[in-house]
Amino acid sequence: MTKKDFIDFAHSFGWTKKDAERALAVVTDPQTLKTELDMLRALARFAGGELADRQRLQAAQKGQATRNRNAREQLEVKVIATTRTYETKLEEERSHWRDIVEKIYRRLRKLGVQLDFIEELLNHKRG
Repeated sequence: MTKKDFIDFAHSFGWTKKDAERALAVVTDPQTLKTELDMLRALARFAGGELADRQRLQAAQKGQATRNRNAREQLEVKVIATTRTYETKLEEERSHWRDIVEKIYRRLRKLGVQLDFIEELLNHKRG
């Protein structure tokens, strides 16, 4: 029996290649695996506690990965909502101050004052 034969045999029972390799690694003398019964015994020895522990660990890791993904998604939604709220408030604040600057600047223009950066600010508002 070769390593490939053992892996193929284990695969026929739904085992993954890695689990079959782990089961084979536990066997002290792979040359003793001559019959299907010998291979079944080797699989059964590995399929006990060790495989069950590994599967529980995998399930726990998948659960943690799902919780992490959900937490990231919730955080992303929260950050986007907060950013939009801040952008809206900032635009409202800018609009308020632009209106005040525009009123003051109109009076200054009557006095002959011209400031290019204010002109640019007000033209940007209109455009």
